[in-house]
Amino acid sequence: MKRFAEMQLAKLVCGVILSKQQVLGAVLEKLAALYGPVDFASEGMDFNAFTDYYNEEMGAGLTRHFVSFERLVDRTTLPGIKHATCAIELQCAVQGNRTVNLDPGYLTLGQLFLASTKDNFFRIYLGQGIFAEVTLYYERGGYVDFPWTYRDYQSAAYKNIFLQIRAIYKKQLAVLR
Repeated sequence: MKRFAEMQLAKLVCGVILSKQQVLGAVLEKLAALYGPVDFASEGMDFNAFTDYYNEEMGAGLTRHFVSFERLVDRTTLPGIKHATCAIELQCAVQGNRTVNLDPGYLTLGQLFLASTKDNFFRIYLGQGIFAEVTLYYERGGYVDFPWTYRDYQSAAYKNIFLQIRAIYKKQLAVLR
Protein backbone atom coordinates (compact mmCIF):
# COMPACT_ATOMS: atom_id res chain seq x y z
CA MET A 1 0.00 0.00 0.00
CA LYS A 2 1.26 3.47 -0.86
CA ARG A 3 2.48 5.55 2.07
CA PHE A 4 1.84 9.27 1.95
CA ALA A 5 4.44 11.71 3.16
CA GLU A 6 3.90 13.42 6.48
CA MET A 7 3.62 17.16 6.25
CA GLN A 8 6.51 18.95 7.88
CA LEU A 9 5.77 22.17 9.74
CA ALA A 10 6.90 25.32 7.91
CA LYS A 11 8.59 28.57 8.91
CA LEU A 12 6.17 31.51 8.82
CA VAL A 13 7.66 34.60 7.20
CA CYS A 14 6.12 37.96 6.49
CA GLY A 15 7.20 40.82 4.29
CA VAL A 16 6.25 44.18 5.80
CA ILE A 17 6.09 47.18 3.46
CA LEU A 18 5.76 50.49 5.30
CA SER A 19 5.21 54.10 4.40
CA LYS A 20 5.87 55.25 7.97
CA GLN A 21 8.61 53.56 10.01
CA GLN A 22 6.95 54.54 13.28
CA VAL A 23 4.17 51.97 12.72
CA LEU A 24 6.61 49.04 12.48
CA GLY A 25 6.60 48.34 16.23
CA ALA A 26 2.81 48.26 16.42
CA VAL A 27 2.57 45.99 13.37
CA LEU A 28 5.13 43.57 14.78
CA GLU A 29 3.24 43.50 18.10
CA LYS A 30 0.01 42.60 16.27
CA LEU A 31 1.78 39.86 14.32
CA ALA A 32 3.50 38.49 17.45
CA ALA A 33 0.16 38.41 19.29
CA LEU A 34 -1.12 36.06 16.57
CA TYR A 35 1.96 34.02 15.68
CA GLY A 36 4.30 34.18 18.64
CA PRO A 37 7.73 35.71 19.11
CA VAL A 38 9.68 37.06 16.16
CA ASP A 39 12.98 35.20 15.80
CA PHE A 40 14.32 37.17 12.83
CA ALA A 41 13.78 40.76 11.70
CA SER A 42 15.64 42.32 8.80
CA GLU A 43 16.67 45.92 8.45
CA GLY A 44 14.42 48.06 6.29
CA MET A 45 15.24 47.97 2.58
CA ASP A 46 14.27 50.45 -0.12
CA PHE A 47 11.19 48.91 -1.71
CA ASN A 48 10.92 51.69 -4.28
CA ALA A 49 14.27 50.63 -5.75
CA PHE A 50 12.28 47.80 -7.36
CA THR A 51 8.84 49.23 -8.06
CA ASP A 52 6.50 52.14 -7.47
CA TYR A 53 3.45 49.84 -7.50
CA TYR A 54 2.15 50.93 -4.08
CA ASN A 55 3.14 54.61 -4.25
CA GLU A 56 -0.30 55.88 -5.21
CA GLU A 57 -1.94 54.25 -2.20
CA MET A 58 0.90 54.33 0.34
CA GLY A 59 3.14 57.17 -0.82
CA ALA A 60 6.79 57.15 -1.88
CA GLY A 61 9.78 56.20 0.24
CA LEU A 62 8.49 52.72 1.06
CA THR A 63 10.65 50.26 2.95
CA ARG A 64 10.34 46.51 3.26
CA HIS A 65 11.29 44.44 6.28
CA PHE A 66 11.12 40.67 6.62
CA VAL A 67 10.27 38.86 9.83
CA SER A 68 9.99 35.23 10.77
CA PHE A 69 8.41 33.64 13.79
CA GLU A 70 9.73 31.17 16.32
CA ARG A 71 6.58 29.05 16.22
CA LEU A 72 6.39 26.78 13.17
CA VAL A 73 3.08 26.54 11.33
CA ASP A 74 0.96 23.92 9.68
CA ARG A 75 1.15 24.62 5.95
CA THR A 76 -2.62 24.37 5.55
CA THR A 77 -3.11 27.48 7.72
CA LEU A 78 -1.82 29.91 5.06
CA PRO A 79 -5.29 31.12 3.96
CA GLY A 80 -6.21 32.04 7.54
CA ILE A 81 -2.87 33.76 8.01
CA LYS A 82 -3.40 35.83 4.86
CA HIS A 83 -6.87 36.87 6.05
CA ALA A 84 -5.46 37.87 9.45
CA THR A 85 -2.71 39.98 7.88
CA CYS A 86 -5.25 41.68 5.61
CA ALA A 87 -7.22 42.58 8.76
CA ILE A 88 -4.08 44.14 10.28
CA GLU A 89 -3.60 46.18 7.09
CA LEU A 90 -7.15 47.52 7.46
CA GLN A 91 -6.61 48.33 11.16
CA CYS A 92 -3.55 50.40 10.24
CA ALA A 93 -5.16 52.17 7.26
CA VAL A 94 -5.60 55.95 7.29
CA GLN A 95 -8.57 57.37 5.39
CA GLY A 96 -8.98 54.11 3.50
CA ASN A 97 -5.34 53.93 2.39
CA ARG A 98 -2.97 51.30 3.70
CA THR A 99 0.08 52.42 5.63
CA VAL A 100 1.36 48.85 5.73
CA ASN A 101 1.29 45.96 3.29
CA LEU A 102 1.81 42.49 4.73
CA ASP A 103 2.95 39.60 2.54
CA PRO A 104 2.83 36.37 4.54
CA GLY A 105 4.23 33.11 3.33
CA TYR A 106 6.17 30.17 4.54
CA LEU A 107 9.59 28.74 4.03
CA THR A 108 10.47 25.06 3.85
CA LEU A 109 13.90 23.58 3.27
CA GLY A 110 13.14 23.56 -0.46
CA GLN A 111 10.92 26.53 -1.25
CA LEU A 112 9.55 29.93 -0.31
CA PHE A 113 5.78 30.22 -0.77
CA LEU A 114 3.82 33.47 -0.71
CA ALA A 115 0.08 33.88 -0.16
CA SER A 116 -1.91 35.97 -2.61
CA THR A 117 -5.49 37.04 -3.20
CA LYS A 118 -4.81 37.14 -6.95
CA ASP A 119 -5.03 34.15 -9.28
CA ASN A 120 -2.45 33.42 -11.97
CA PHE A 121 -1.32 30.35 -13.92
CA PHE A 122 1.55 29.73 -11.48
CA ARG A 123 -0.57 29.95 -8.34
CA ILE A 124 -2.53 27.18 -6.66
CA TYR A 125 -5.89 27.84 -5.03
CA LEU A 126 -5.86 26.96 -1.33
CA GLY A 127 -9.39 28.00 -0.37
CA GLN A 128 -10.98 31.04 1.30
CA GLY A 129 -10.05 33.18 -1.73
CA ILE A 130 -6.31 32.62 -1.20
CA PHE A 131 -3.68 31.28 -3.59
CA ALA A 132 -0.13 30.05 -2.95
CA GLU A 133 2.81 30.85 -5.18
CA VAL A 134 6.18 29.13 -5.14
CA THR A 135 8.34 32.25 -5.33
CA LEU A 136 11.84 30.82 -4.84
CA TYR A 137 13.33 27.37 -4.58
CA TYR A 138 16.49 26.28 -2.79
CA GLU A 139 19.21 24.49 -4.71
CA ARG A 140 22.95 23.97 -4.11
CA GLY A 141 23.25 26.42 -1.25
CA GLY A 142 21.17 29.27 -2.62
CA TYR A 143 17.77 30.46 -3.71
CA VAL A 144 16.73 30.39 -7.36
CA ASP A 145 13.90 32.42 -8.85
CA PHE A 146 11.28 31.66 -11.47
CA PRO A 147 10.23 33.82 -14.43
CA TRP A 148 7.28 35.07 -12.32
CA THR A 149 9.28 35.86 -9.19
CA TYR A 150 8.86 39.52 -8.20
CA ARG A 151 11.95 41.62 -8.98
CA ASP A 152 12.66 42.41 -5.36
CA TYR A 153 12.55 38.72 -4.42
CA GLN A 154 15.13 38.07 -7.16
CA SER A 155 17.63 40.34 -5.39
CA ALA A 156 20.70 39.00 -3.61
CA ALA A 157 19.72 40.95 -0.48
CA TYR A 158 16.34 39.21 -0.17
CA LYS A 159 17.80 35.79 -0.97
CA ASN A 160 20.43 36.30 1.73
CA ILE A 161 17.67 37.08 4.23
CA PHE A 162 15.87 33.86 3.32
CA LEU A 163 19.12 31.92 3.72
CA GLN A 164 19.41 33.31 7.26
CA ILE A 165 15.81 32.38 8.04
CA ARG A 166 16.33 28.94 6.49
CA ALA A 167 19.32 28.36 8.81
CA ILE A 168 17.12 29.16 11.83
CA TYR A 169 14.41 26.83 10.50
CA LYS A 170 16.90 24.02 9.86
CA LYS A 171 18.08 24.21 13.49
CA GLN A 172 14.46 24.09 14.67
CA LEU A 173 13.79 20.98 12.59
CA ALA A 174 16.89 19.27 14.00
CA VAL A 175 15.52 19.77 17.52
CA LEU A 176 12.14 18.31 16.51
CA ARG A 177 13.66 15.09 15.14
